[in-house]
Amino acid sequence: MEATLRPRTAAPDIPVKHSQRLEIEASLLKAGLPLEGLLTATGNEKLIKSAVRFDDAKELAAKESFKKQKQAWDSPPDTPRFPLVGTSPSKSQRAGMKKIQDFLYPDHLRELRRRFENAPRFMKNKLDLDNFIEFFRSLPEMKGRSDLEIKYFFDKIDCYSEGKIDWDEFCTYMYLELYEREDAKSKAKEVVFSLPAVPLPGPHKDSLCAITHLQDGSMVSCSQDGVVCFWTHDLKPKRIRKTEAGVLGKPKWICDMTIASSQGKVILATGDNEIQFLEMVNFEPYCQISNLDNTPLKIDFWSNPEDSSECLLLVGDDQGCITIVSISNMYETFKIMKAGPKKQGVPTFPIEGFLRGEASNGVHVYRWSLHSSWVTNVRYIGKLRAFVSTSNDSNTSLVMGTPAGSTPVDAILYGHQRSRKSTAARVGARVSSAGGALLLKAHQNIPAKKRLPGDQRIFSISKGVMAFDYCELNNILVTGGMDQVIYLWNPYISERAIGVLYGQGSPVFSLKIDSSTNRICSISNDNTLKMWDLVEQTCLATVTSVVHKVYSTVEALHFNPLRQYVVIGTDQLHILNLAVMGGIPKLDTIQTHRLPVSCLSYSYAFGLVITACDESVVKVWDIMSGECVFEFASVHGTSPITAIDTDQSGRRLVTAAQNGEIKIWNFNNGHCLLSLDKGNDCEITAVKFVSVNQLKYVVAVGWDRTINAFFDSSEPGDVHSSALPIERWKESSSCGHREDITSIALCYPTTLATASFDGEIILWNMISGQLIQRLKSKLEHLKGTSVEEGDCVIHKLLFLESRKRWRNAASLVASGPKGYVYFWNIHEPMKPAGHFQASQFKCLTDMSVDSANTILITADIEGFLSQWDISGFCVDEKNKNAKCIRKWRGHADTINSISIIEEWSLYITASNDCSVRVWTHEGHYVGTLGQKAPWDITNTDTYQYPLSPKDVLLDPFIPTLSQMEDDKYDELGGGGGGEGRKAMISDLESDSAEEEDKEIFARYGLSFDVPRANSPDVEGKRLRHLRSNSAKSSTGYKPPAGSYASLLYQELEAEPDYTRTGTKQTTIRYKKKY
Repeated sequence: MEATLRPRTAAPDIPVKHSQRLEIEASLLKAGLPLEGLLTATGNEKLIKSAVRFDDAKELAAKESFKKQKQAWDSPPDTPRFPLVGTSPSKSQRAGMKKIQDFLYPDHLRELRRRFENAPRFMKNKLDLDNFIEFFRSLPEMKGRSDLEIKYFFDKIDCYSEGKIDWDEFCTYMYLELYEREDAKSKAKEVVFSLPAVPLPGPHKDSLCAITHLQDGSMVSCSQDGVVCFWTHDLKPKRIRKTEAGVLGKPKWICDMTIASSQGKVILATGDNEIQFLEMVNFEPYCQISNLDNTPLKIDFWSNPEDSSECLLLVGDDQGCITIVSISNMYETFKIMKAGPKKQGVPTFPIEGFLRGEASNGVHVYRWSLHSSWVTNVRYIGKLRAFVSTSNDSNTSLVMGTPAGSTPVDAILYGHQRSRKSTAARVGARVSSAGGALLLKAHQNIPAKKRLPGDQRIFSISKGVMAFDYCELNNILVTGGMDQVIYLWNPYISERAIGVLYGQGSPVFSLKIDSSTNRICSISNDNTLKMWDLVEQTCLATVTSVVHKVYSTVEALHFNPLRQYVVIGTDQLHILNLAVMGGIPKLDTIQTHRLPVSCLSYSYAFGLVITACDESVVKVWDIMSGECVFEFASVHGTSPITAIDTDQSGRRLVTAAQNGEIKIWNFNNGHCLLSLDKGNDCEITAVKFVSVNQLKYVVAVGWDRTINAFFDSSEPGDVHSSALPIERWKESSSCGHREDITSIALCYPTTLATASFDGEIILWNMISGQLIQRLKSKLEHLKGTSVEEGDCVIHKLLFLESRKRWRNAASLVASGPKGYVYFWNIHEPMKPAGHFQASQFKCLTDMSVDSANTILITADIEGFLSQWDISGFCVDEKNKNAKCIRKWRGHADTINSISIIEEWSLYITASNDCSVRVWTHEGHYVGTLGQKAPWDITNTDTYQYPLSPKDVLLDPFIPTLSQMEDDKYDELGGGGGGEGRKAMISDLESDSAEEEDKEIFARYGLSFDVPRANSPDVEGKRLRHLRSNSAKSSTGYKPPAGSYASLLYQELEAEPDYTRTGTKQTTIRYKKKY
């Protein structure tokens, strides 16, 4: 049974019952029964309290009991690592387990330290599991927690599986966990820009006045000379429109722009006191509102999410007034405005028409005098049910209120008396205002009225407000202005700001909030852009004009939260991308790490997934929910991590890197337990914890072509301690592999297998270090086919433990060469016992097998996963074929590692696309580690299935079934294929190969001209290994796009070339009909 559930043997004369309780709890969890109410600690606490008072007569018995317990916890080497299904804590218990240490207060810590100091003499100031549980059970805050949760916490500290911990180990764990937790938070908020800013060639020749984005990530920009441009999501100009000429024959001056998405309109505020409405699909003028009292400087449009026909149009002018047009049925109003008389070819509707009721009965116009200076911003906030208007006026810097305001009782009575005296005098329409109902003549303008003090909330800020934004998620107003300070406000408290951000060196004229990441992006008049954390109220990044290279006067700023880039507007657009290591992410793609994920492992002791990437970062994930519970960075400095493995207890992690470093960690808190020095800086390709009888080793192999074995000491080491390898196996360097070692596997008790880049497998005696046998396939079934460099590499070796005692059965499995899976009988190693082709793409990258050795799952460089039934394959003379159960594509890039979690019947895959994905044994997509919405592993309704990863659906590099069959035919030597089907990698001296090599290096973030490793025979190794793992260059052909990705489409308003190539190489042309 797994270490988390192993039985413990108590002393016969000390009735300690906590160990039995743990077994009962595990049984209840397995049966799916709740723990609450079924287990009680009645009597146990008293028994333990009496048991800890050891006297001289019982100390010897207790000492012997502890030794028996320790032996019971250490399982024999051949014990299966897979526990029974359902033995892990439930989701709610796991959530509580991760927070047990958060219940500790200073008084609790002092009491815990006293217990460590008063421990029995033979314990050497240490506490075992039962005493540890007793202490936590005494805390009132632990009411309702199970002993199993406390045991998981104990096991995280006891990484050496000693069964006891001391005060120093406890403090070290707590300190490092809290430190790494805070460090992970700060790293998660880091902001790095791709510099310098990228200018976009476009139609704008004058200063930009407004930039906004749509729900699909596309953008619309407008310049002051009247040019409106629509940009696609890949930042290409698609539609351009120049406004009609004014009275003097020149384009109209544009002051501001907004989008009415619900109505499909673009709204412009012009210098001719007009509001223009353009069709979104073609930017053709639809209608316009004329005869505004003043020049509109800022506009905003809001529609009711529950009823899109209910809208508000807000206009701020140069006299400090705002005009609000409330429309209850926008569709009907648009029809009436469209039918109005044309002015310069555009249907025009005067604003006084709303007062006369010519539009519809549901239209009301409100005009308020709010500021003594011009309006700098105006916006309606649906959550607050109020508008916000700002100006440079210090007394009325920001005004917030309802659109209609309130009407005094005396004004209502006065208006009622006048209506009784003279009904004929009414020639206008009723206008609602704070001053009451006014009777207007048709030719009069709309008067601006002052609001009542109770109808508005005024924020007075020194030197006014030039920019503001609202965070709906946190309900915070953010303002910036001439005083170079950014203020954070509670919308309901105007007396003082709740936060102040200092750092801008000149007036802040624009700012935007990204609610999804709680970030504020601001820019000042000196072109200095800053990114702030809204919650922590700290500066995350500062980019000056010297760095982003935008020297022209900035007129507009926009942040696209969907694409995560900043748009700086001068007389053209400049894009400042938020840097994502490994490339700019595609829309809707989820990344587990920022760089390609090189390897993963699973800890059955804690139910945690450990992943490592090329950024030298290790992350720990909860398989129950897919959430990250811990991470630590700079594991090997900046060197990429190449291999990891967990020990048999599942409590320690060993990592290896490109620079040759090997380290052992407590992955629960990021504590480096030991550093292993093999004496050179050659890259490590595989590392493994190995147990041989009672001896434990850490074995590492790599580019030095030598087997490096280290003793795995069970004694805790200092954080700076290091260990040297035991005496090198003489034969491993003299007559061992002639190429780089790529994989390693152990067949208990003493057989060690290693594989190399040239496809050779060597069997070793782990005790003596003697070479037993060389295995190498002669590839007779591949005669007549081309064998390129890297085709023979074996990326993975597996031993089938259930077959090791069967003399006629093949127990060694190798992934390669040429995309084949080979089965070897180590008792008859002259040739492979059998093989089958598992991938059409020449290279398998990883394999994994279940504990019963009946299901084999393989992964290749194109991201495909294959599930094979090998229960009867190469077992005896009656050889059965391996059956492919199912095959699916899990990633759009190379899969580097795969693991089986039999506890929940899941597969986990890590890929070069920076993601780690979880699948059911049926190939159903569960989710990606790091996604926003967590899943519940026990509830299939929370899975992503029936959806599939979007990058897999949209990836153009998807060969069709017929193409894969043709390629298989060619690989078996039958007939000549199409052009490029057997394309080979040219020599390094050719220009085309050099360009391809540069592309491969760029894909992995490396420089093609950097010096190679200085060790012998290493020249060109990095390129060789990258080639063998490159999904897009190692295959012999490049198939066209798949059916989904190759579908033709055209926008409704576009005028395409209407030219496409048919299946018979005939050109079909279509003409547009009028």
